Amino acid sequence: MATRDTIVIGASAGGVQALITLVAALPSNLPAAVFIVLHIPADSPSLLPDILARESGLPVGHAKNTGARDDGTTGMRAIKQRGGITIVQDPIEATFPSMPTSVMRDITVDYSLPLRAIGPLLDKLSRHTADEEGGFPLPEDVEIENRIAGQEMDAGELIANVERLGKVSRLTCPDCHGALWEINDEDTLRFRCHVGHAHSADSLNNGQSLMLEGALWSAIRALEEQMSEMTDQMSVS
Repeated sequence: MATRDTIVIGASAGGVQALITLVAALPSNLPAAVFIVLHIPADSPSLLPDILARESGLPVGHAKNTGARDDGTTGMRAIKQRGGITIVQDPIEATFPSMPTSVMRDITVDYSLPLRAIGPLLDKLSRHTADEEGGFPLPEDVEIENRIAGQEMDAGELIANVERLGKVSRLTCPDCHGALWEINDEDTLRFRCHVGHAHSADSLNNGQSLMLEGALWSAIRALEEQMSEMTDQMSVS
């Protein structure tokens, strides 16, 4: 008999304290594997495994840094499609409420609870039986995006599959500066590039703002260097 033996937890930047509180409430005999995703800058080292190991009775490992990416709404919808149960922290008590608020705006979650109540609920749910996976077939678009995220495609296959997911837009990816495809998603405005970078409307806007800021600073630096060079030329003449 299948059980709910996989727990996936996502937190936005600034969610470390919430994760500490949550994992500390999970018993050492929890009959489930727990996967945690924390949004951090791609070039920052992650100390999360060491922090959680001090607070949790569960063994803690480290896969890789996730980089700064989207708010988890799309992932939560995929969990619902496969028969999973969705839980978010009550936005009223969240230090950074944007992630739970975004999720609740786009999908109907099963539970919205104070942080202190989530750990005991996860323990309880992990001991319940679950419907067999065959009753919740994997949607083709989710399978394609999983393979893209897992870098399981060569360049030609990747471009062909991105084109199956949506239509090319007039926007460019702030990470690689390649063309962006607008994903066919009735609920959320999302984009992917030919390399596989994924962006929601919010993360794309943030990325473009950072790209614009970098370009402006480069322009200022170039002007200052030109002025300095002209000043040196005038002093020589």
